[in-house]
Amino acid sequence: MKSQLILFVATSMLVAVACAEAPREMRTAQIYEHDSLQRVLRESRAGVLTSRASALAIDNVLKSMQLPPASARSLNKNAFSARIANGVHTAAYPAVAALLHAPQGTFFRMACSATLVGSRTLLTAAHCVAPDRTASHYKVYFQHAGLVTVTQVDHPQDLYRYPAADVALVQLAEEVPGIAPIPLNTMAEIFSGTPGFLVGFGLSASTSADVGIKRLGLTVTSPCGCIPGAIPPCAATDTLVCWDYDVPVGSRRDMSNTCRGDSGGPLFRELQAGGMYDVVGVTSGGATAVCEKANKSFDASIFKYREWIIGAAGADYGTVSSKLPLVGTEDVLVHAEGGELTAKRSRAAYRIKVPQNATLLRLSMNAQDRGNNADAFNISAVFVAAGAADATGGCAVQGDLQFKSCSVASPRSGEWDVMVTRRRGSGLFQLVVTIFTADPANPS
Repeated sequence: MKSQLILFVATSMLVAVACAEAPREMRTAQIYEHDSLQRVLRESRAGVLTSRASALAIDNVLKSMQLPPASARSLNKNAFSARIANGVHTAAYPAVAALLHAPQGTFFRMACSATLVGSRTLLTAAHCVAPDRTASHYKVYFQHAGLVTVTQVDHPQDLYRYPAADVALVQLAEEVPGIAPIPLNTMAEIFSGTPGFLVGFGLSASTSADVGIKRLGLTVTSPCGCIPGAIPPCAATDTLVCWDYDVPVGSRRDMSNTCRGDSGGPLFRELQAGGMYDVVGVTSGGATAVCEKANKSFDASIFKYREWIIGAAGADYGTVSSKLPLVGTEDVLVHAEGGELTAKRSRAAYRIKVPQNATLLRLSMNAQDRGNNADAFNISAVFVAAGAADATGGCAVQGDLQFKSCSVASPRSGEWDVMVTRRRGSGLFQLVVTIFTADPANPS
């Protein structure tokens, strides 16, 4: 059976470009064929859905996800700057979030990745939260929903002995609107040779400083065997899902690997029924700390810990917020950009068009986070008044946190300028504008 093709929003490869002070038209994402992704997913033998609760929502989300441009395909062993390791930058998979942590409740910084599995519930790794279970020390960032407050963190304390039971749940203070949760693998163990894809906000290489940028990569599971340096020699690995990362980037030359900051993020599996996908693993670790070299990497198996996860999530598992239409449906427009700010290029500005039936405009930015408050970028969105030299209205956020979001209810139709501005430091950024609209046939 031919597999349905996963599509995702195109973003630019985040590279330095010349300074342009005037806003430019924000590029409209286009659909491209990603040969390697299509080939890997077609080989998947998985053919069942694992959850009915959010199947329709996920199907809707898949409708508008788009592929990276052809320039994003040319990945080789020397192109580590564009990696998850050896991945591509993305503003897709809206359910994948960044988990931010403020040690002792001070400055929030990028810590781990996570996946929305209920309207108020995130799945992440136990090693991300076990050292500090104080809910107020965490925040969650979604590219399409902004920052959300955490009310509780939990992990299976009686089972967790890293890497065994390396799963945890983060409970949120409110529903996450506009984003469909992803179902869990509750049907069967993952066999060796299963194609999958990794998503996270982690480093592109073990020696880089670009945590905080969302990336997507491919992998194929392999036998866990013995993992020297990661767990006791030849200990039981039936609680893990593993893969081998080879240099140059696997036998297909397009395989990827996780790195620091990707912990807690998902290993997705394509499901043949309807082109949907589920979470089969939670990123846990690797045999070595060098992510971009030959490595044996491993995730906590969702199937092994499904009962704890679903039990701890309770009635919220698989629920979908009805407050806003879902990203991926015709009622939501998404514009995504990426770039780099430096002392020479201190501002990136883009012009977008807001339709007449827009009900909410949300501007969000995630940027390179070195964890030491060295970098700080600001964001703003302003309506461009016809014939006026100055823009009016809108929203803006300043401050130190490299994850920012603001929104405008009932935004005026017409042209808007959206900007990211350097306050200090330098680094990569991703800028996402999400416009929620009303169905013209049912404006209420």
